[in-house]
Amino acid sequence: MIVDGIHHVARILELAESGLLDEVRFIEAWACQGGCLGGPLTVQNPFWAKYHLEERLSDKLRVTNSGLEKNVD
Repeated sequence: MIVDGIHHVARILELAESGLLDEVRFIEAWACQGGCLGGPLTVQNPFWAKYHLEERLSDKLRVTNSGLEKNVD
């Protein structure tokens, strides 16, 4: 489970401590709303940072996919 925003995180942790989330194997808790990418203590605008991350991930995916195509042939 991924949860973001400090108030949501606090509530999920309360539920977990109460045993109401026993079926959840892992909780990824981010204090910042929308995740901490470009959060309040970083120097880059969060939307700009997200754009850069998505570009890098899409570039990496293109490389991975082209590598897989070469291996299949």
